Amino acid sequence: MLNLCRVSLCCFLLVLFHVRWGYCGEKEDERTENTVFIRYNECTVERWGKDPEETGIDNTENMKMTVADLVKAHCDDNLADCSLSSSSEFTMDDVVLSADSPLYFNGDVKMSFYVNIEGKSLTGDDDDTEYALPQETLSIICEEGKDALTNATNGGFRVDFVGDKRVGPPLDGTLNKIMIPLSLCLVILLAVIAVVMNHYHQKEDKEHLPTGSQGDDVVMTAVKPKDKERAGSGASKQNPTA
Repeated sequence: MLNLCRVSLCCFLLVLFHVRWGYCGEKEDERTENTVFIRYNECTVERWGKDPEETGIDNTENMKMTVADLVKAHCDDNLADCSLSSSSEFTMDDVVLSADSPLYFNGDVKMSFYVNIEGKSLTGDDDDTEYALPQETLSIICEEGKDALTNATNGGFRVDFVGDKRVGPPLDGTLNKIMIPLSLCLVILLAVIAVVMNHYHQKEDKEHLPTGSQGDDVVMTAVKPKDKERAGSGASKQNPTA
């Protein structure tokens, strides 16, 4: 009887473990899939994390509070886009950063995060998310709120990218206007140099050829008629007829 109880307990714990593991795995997968990143232009991790007591602003906390406010305002007017059935409150605690944020990335600071909606008034539809705000909605919110996210930082670090989409000012084309004509002139110059060098080498090769082998012209000496007659009479004298 004791053994039967032990077996039953083990089976129960095993089932509970699988259910719990599946639940946690589902949550983490959904949160990962709905993570968004923004990039602050020309910023370093050191400048981003500068002592708040010195600057008076904690960039990370300010960014999270700004995101929460933007999400609240957007979702109140677009419940379905946020997988919500009614208005819900959002705080900075709902904005969950990835473990590697802030991250120095290609000259910028990259902040990756998702917005937790677990425990909110959800729609319950199968197609809607249950644990994280949909990535598409969060991206739109960040794009529309890029100025607010910029102003939330102590250095006014500009948001230039939301995901892979550039939302900052277009790149300055001044350098391209200079480099393209310069590159074209360089190509033409190299082509002229190549033609001149080729002509020089051909001339040099001809000068080093043996005499008589320069060119393919053949000089032929014409035989005058009188020379032919003399040659004929001379042959007659040497061979008289019998």
